[in-house]
Amino acid sequence: MATKLKSNSVISTEIEGSVLTINVLGHAPIVFDSEKVSDSLNAHARMHGWKQRLCDTAAIGADPKMSVADRARAKFQAIRELANYYLGGDVPWRQVSGGGSDGGMLLTALCRLRPNKSVDDVALFLETRTAEQMKLVRGNKDVIAMMNQIRLERAPKLDSNALDELDAMDSESVDEEIAELIKEA
Repeated sequence: MATKLKSNSVISTEIEGSVLTINVLGHAPIVFDSEKVSDSLNAHARMHGWKQRLCDTAAIGADPKMSVADRARAKFQAIRELANYYLGGDVPWRQVSGGGSDGGMLLTALCRLRPNKSVDDVALFLETRTAEQMKLVRGNKDVIAMMNQIRLERAPKLDSNALDELDAMDSESVDEEIAELIKEA
């Protein structure tokens, strides 16, 4: 399994069985066979990988409007959802998206709205909906509100004063600026 390269990448990897090949631009490949490593190192590397994978899913920005408890709850839910997904059996590495290209947002939203249901139950529910039923699920006001909350959690947190100029303007200067723009058009 080879990694997809970005245009500015200098490293690519390929995994075949227990062999990891790392290609660094302009250098000979580095071939790493995990079967040649001790069992204790392989066990440690495996757990390190799981720790990284599970904790990476909780990389939710620090929204100053969210309390520490709310942020902790969101991180907990994200980790729990992914852990339950993997513990659910033979599943793909990338979590199912829940019937759309929203990065699993609908699945995540429904899991949060129905914490008594397993990820597998929610995924099965979504997989068995018709297009019309999916419209109804996505149009539910609670689902919309939860998906909007997830969007806010996932949004990059920028320290921006982009609206300060608008706040500083008075009505007259806004009118003058609009008149100037109309003149230029």
